[in-house]
Amino acid sequence: MCQYSIDNYGLGINYIGGGTGSLSFEQKPSLFTNHGLIQDALVYAYSKYPSSIGVNHGWKSISGPYQVTKSEATIVKELDYRPAFEVYKDVVEQHTSESINEKNFFDISKSYPLGINTLSDEKIVRDPILLNGTEMICVGNVEEGSYVDILQGDKYALIKAAKNAADISKENMDFENDFTLFIDCISRVLFLEEDFDDEIKVVCKGNIPLIGALTFGEIANNGKDYLEFFNKTSVVGHIGHG
Repeated sequence: MCQYSIDNYGLGINYIGGGTGSLSFEQKPSLFTNHGLIQDALVYAYSKYPSSIGVNHGWKSISGPYQVTKSEATIVKELDYRPAFEVYKDVVEQHTSESINEKNFFDISKSYPLGINTLSDEKIVRDPILLNGTEMICVGNVEEGSYVDILQGDKYALIKAAKNAADISKENMDFENDFTLFIDCISRVLFLEEDFDDEIKVVCKGNIPLIGALTFGEIANNGKDYLEFFNKTSVVGHIGHG
């Protein structure tokens, strides 16, 4: 393929993938390519084989919506004209016995993500991972002017969501399934811990091979909706041969 050629794809095809990174949250090369380990890049591959996609996350709103009155890319600075962490802390500490601060922020915030409200029923989850003063740094952009809820989940709901993602994909499948591709967020594993095995079991059915990755953000659409970058979400793809 000529490296200068550009192809434009619309909603007529399915997309599935994920982001790379490190749990240290240090920006460094993490993408494997035939040119070595690189950063600030993407690998894009096209397949002629039929596919179907299902997306679901299982997190439920406990407070909101709040308007994002100040943000910059992945940094949420203000919610409803108040420092973002002040709003977040007030809500989260009503649901946990531990006071949240800079030292334990990630350990607690992994259970209380933000959910961007959309026109669909499913919110787009954003994972707050770092605290900088009263600003919260998320995995993925949070647009200024958007509205977010503070979410909470339990292990049963997240495992059920992974099953729902698989079921949605199967409903759209009009071909013989050769293998299942499971893209799941690493933060779901950190939340589910030993129960992550149960999430694998509800996605892997029968003797169909299952492959996948634990990612920093999930990339998907389903041939009907816009391509989106998700956090804390299960994406299941079924791949066939016609």
